[in-house]
Order: sequence, then structure tokens, then C-alpha cells
Amino acid sequence: MLPGSPAQRAGLKIADWIAKINGQDAPSAQQVQEQVEATPLGQSLTLEVQRQGKSLQVQLQPQELPARR
Repeated sequence: MLPGSPAQRAGLKIADWIAKINGQDAPSAQQVQEQVEATPLGQSLTLEVQRQGKSLQVQLQPQELPARR
């Protein structure tokens, strides 16, 4: 997880498992990434996360990716 990334700002941890995005199942990391990339800047996503056997919700706000060098 990159410092200052949307995931870090949302409070996600390395071992978190994203179970749902906006109430919809998120069966793969690829689908999570696609949903985040498809979300307009300024719009939040509600993630249901499993952490150490507990379920919690966090808000993630996508941001523009920095240009690659």
C-alpha cells in the first residue's frame, strides 16, 4: 500500500479483505481495482472490510493517479 494512497487514507490495512463495495460482492482484487478506477473523482465508495474476524465499513475516495516517470 502506497503512502498517501486512497486505501491508506481510508484506513485500510495490509491484511484487510474487501468483501463488498457499495453493498455489492467484491470477489476478486481485480474487480475491486476496476470498481475504484470506474468511480468518478470526488465520489466515495463504501467498502465492507473483514479485519481480524470483524466486519467494518470504510469510505474510500478515489483520486487521480500520479504520472509515471
